[in-house]
Amino acid sequence: MEPISADLSTILNRILDTAADNLRIAKILVQMGLDPNNVTYDALFDRLLEIVLANITLANMFALVGAIFLVATLLMQR
Repeated sequence: MEPISADLSTILNRILDTAADNLRIAKILVQMGLDPNNVTYDALFDRLLEIVLANITLANMFALVGAIFLVATLLMQR
């Protein structure tokens, strides 16, 4: 019996195809401004990047810096 080798891109393509067929996921994609029948990684990541960059505020930046300092504090030995 020969082992089946599935590379990461094949797995992710199947996940995207299944997600595009799902009605809830299709509604989310439409709300994000994407075509559920033609979903590509580039379009998905570009749109997510646009959404993230549009929602960055000064308070969010301070929260991110604070979280970094918190994690750094917890990782210190003494």
